[in-house]
Amino acid sequence: MMLNCPRFERPREKAICNGIETLSNQELIAVILRTGNKEMSVLNLASLLLEEIGGIAASYDNFDKEQIEKNPFRMPDEKAAALVEEYAMKQIEQGDSIGGIIECVIDGMMPGIGEPVFDKLDAKLAQAVFSIGAVKGFEIGSGFNAARLTGTENNDAFYMNNGKVEKKTNNAGGILGGMSDGSQIVFRTAIKPTPSISSVQDTVNKDGE
Repeated sequence: MMLNCPRFERPREKAICNGIETLSNQELIAVILRTGNKEMSVLNLASLLLEEIGGIAASYDNFDKEQIEKNPFRMPDEKAAALVEEYAMKQIEQGDSIGGIIECVIDGMMPGIGEPVFDKLDAKLAQAVFSIGAVKGFEIGSGFNAARLTGTENNDAFYMNNGKVEKKTNNAGGILGGMSDGSQIVFRTAIKPTPSISSVQDTVNKDGE
């Protein structure tokens, strides 16, 4: 894929950007989500969590990052995780399944990665994520909620902070005009309930019966 690499002053960032230019869609998502190899990536997967399962959403009033590793659902809300566990057990007993929403937050993405038209970074991310089985939805930043907002509500205001341009909000999710803007990349994906369940369902066989 072709990416627009800005003129980085630091050799390390320049080398990373030039390397990203040659990556396929699958390799791009692997690099963006990579955290273990510090020599190859300046990116940091700040959080990968389940925001909602079976209609039960984590409350950001109860947000506790440490809870992500303390429950099997990787939810940052202890109370929500307990409700999900109860609901999940009921569905298992009934031979049914549930879906959920995963949120990913990425730190350290240098600005200027992507293209403004055909090879947009958000488009490449969406394509890569939709290649994962069971994914039925994808949104970046304010996502579908942007359709309920006005332009003044959804636009991210810029300001100067110690000589650096920063944003007051991140409704864009870290991607503007198809390119990374240097802030956190935030996206969410919807996972459908697995269709492989033990409940009796209607179907049609090869004879049309």
